[in-house]
Amino acid sequence: MKKIIFFILCISLCFICVGCKNKTEENLNNDKEVEENISDFSSCYKIEGDLIYFGYYPQTIASQEEVKSLSSTSDKNGFYTSNIDGSKYIKYKTKDYSYLETLEFSNGEQVKKNNEYYFKCEPIVWRIINNKNNYVTIATVNLLDCYPFIAEENVVREVAVINDEQTSVWFNIKNNVPKGIYANSWEYSDLREWLNSDFKNHFSQNEQSILQLSELDNSSSKLEYSSLYPWVKQKNTFDYFYIFSFEDVINNKLGFNIDSNNKDMNRSLKVTDFAKAKGVMVGFKFEDELNKKGLWLLRSSGIYSSFISGVNVDGSVKETHSFITDDNRGLCIVTQIKLK
Repeated sequence: MKKIIFFILCISLCFICVGCKNKTEENLNNDKEVEENISDFSSCYKIEGDLIYFGYYPQTIASQEEVKSLSSTSDKNGFYTSNIDGSKYIKYKTKDYSYLETLEFSNGEQVKKNNEYYFKCEPIVWRIINNKNNYVTIATVNLLDCYPFIAEENVVREVAVINDEQTSVWFNIKNNVPKGIYANSWEYSDLREWLNSDFKNHFSQNEQSILQLSELDNSSSKLEYSSLYPWVKQKNTFDYFYIFSFEDVINNKLGFNIDSNNKDMNRSLKVTDFAKAKGVMVGFKFEDELNKKGLWLLRSSGIYSSFISGVNVDGSVKETHSFITDDNRGLCIVTQIKLK
């Protein structure tokens, strides 16, 4: 009986929707105490072929029946619990963006601006893109969320001399950021900070224990203009969670077409219902093949200090894709874990 209880405890720690909440310091300390008594970390993930299920995140819009089954109030972490199976849901109010009403959820319902919806927390599906000695690099199959590369209040435009010419240059003016850091610097971006803090804390202590730091090459050497502008080549960083670079998405070893201009279905990614509600730009309704696919960010610089690279809905890659403060580009999130 003790073995059964122990096994249930291991499973519940990894697969309850702790991955969808921002943990308090007390939560983290409690998890750490429990973790010291657990040695079976393999229950934190499930592998099926080249896919791996790891962590939880709000994804699918709740049906009317599911909404009726939810608790009338949320718990201290903001979750509504199903009275039927104990599943966790979150409530989210959409922004005042008119283009949202051109989108549809997976159930065919039209997205409405300034409207509240419930979304079910479900296992995150990742694609295995590299496996070396059980250190596995994985990328989300869908665009889970959106987040600006840097917030508007954290940038300023100034006139500077670049290559003997006066031009507008955008700088990062966040507190504690060294003076002269360009606004499209991945190292000092708000997105990088969010992925490695808030998003990382969506995972339980057991799940976090198998995360690995990845050294990222941010040199952008394959961009045509990499040697022309000082904001393109950037320092390497070490991250638990990140997004692909321009070089990554034209690397056939990672499963992508080597031509950035080609349409590539491995780069054409679907958008979850939750990400649609958050405002991710999606293909038009009349383009049946693309109406569930979204635009998404890369961490590589654009040709200007105010732009970064990105991927279109058809899977083609654009070197100067998104303005740095855009908050409607999807995120294909990448991480590395050690299989136990």
